Amino acid sequence: WLGVWSSHPEGQVQHYLVIYCSLGGAYMLFALCRDNVSFLISLKASRKIHADMIRAVFQAPMSFFQRTPQGRIINRFSKDINSLDCE
Repeated sequence: WLGVWSSHPEGQVQHYLVIYCSLGGAYMLFALCRDNVSFLISLKASRKIHADMIRAVFQAPMSFFQRTPQGRIINRFSKDINSLDCE
C-alpha cells in the first residue's frame, strides 16, 4: 500500500493520506471496542466468582472457621480476585 502511494505523483497524495488516516482511525475504534468488551467480560466473571466464594464461605459449617485462620480465608479471596483482575 505504501509503495503504491509513494509511486504516484504529488497531486494524489492527499487522497492516499485520507485513506491511510481512515484505516488508522478504524483500527483505533476496533481496538477500543475490543478492550471495552474484554473489560466488561472480565468484570462480570470477577463479580460472579467473588459472589460464589462469599456464598460458599457463608454456608460453611462452624468447624471450618475453627480450623481455618481468618487470614488464610482473606488471602485466598484476594489471591483469586487478583488473578482474575490481572489476567
